[in-house]
Amino acid sequence: VFTVAPRMIPAFLARKKLFSEKIMLLALLSTNTGCVMRVCSEIIAYGHNASWAWLLLPLSATLELLGVLLFTTNMIGTFRQPHLLDPESANTGMRGCGKRADS
Repeated sequence: VFTVAPRMIPAFLARKKLFSEKIMLLALLSTNTGCVMRVCSEIIAYGHNASWAWLLLPLSATLELLGVLLFTTNMIGTFRQPHLLDPESANTGMRGCGKRADS
């Protein structure tokens, strides 16, 4: 979802592009890093009964939450961008109909 949605949603909403590709990258890195950290620390904590691995779980949760917040911020910024269609054709629902270019 975090990889495909930022590319598809602007197109479906008639937006030119994503609000910020840098924010998208940070969201992906943060979420994936938190997920890898969580899975690895859970394996170590449960399998080897290492108490230090439990200390990484709150950090991994914070990274994943940061990724979700960055993703949400980027989507809100994308939704607030103007549409590609001009107001006249957006109101009529018909592109290119109406006045002729030479009149």
